[in-house]
Amino acid sequence: MSNSLQIHTGEDKGWRILTLSGRLDALSCDTAQDAMLAEITRESPKLAIEASGIAYISSAGIRALLLAARTAGRQPGGAFAVLSPSPIVGKVLAECGLDACLGVCQQLP
Repeated sequence: MSNSLQIHTGEDKGWRILTLSGRLDALSCDTAQDAMLAEITRESPKLAIEASGIAYISSAGIRALLLAARTAGRQPGGAFAVLSPSPIVGKVLAECGLDACLGVCQQLP
């Protein structure tokens, strides 16, 4: 798995989906954050981050996820989810107590 961050977009069940793979850290968080925020619109206020390919997440990456979740939550009908996190991401989010507020799940609601 590459050390850089790769981002792919898609849509499913009325959700915009960003698939992230690589490292979500201080070097890549601005790119990821910009991509996440660009996907959250009044027409498409639901954003899911497919996180099975994230090999590493830093506090900067967590902050980017929290900002996107807050932005989506402020939209009428908005929602945010982290789908199928890699074991390390799932563990970090759970240990920080953020799994519930970031909507960590294995599939779209």
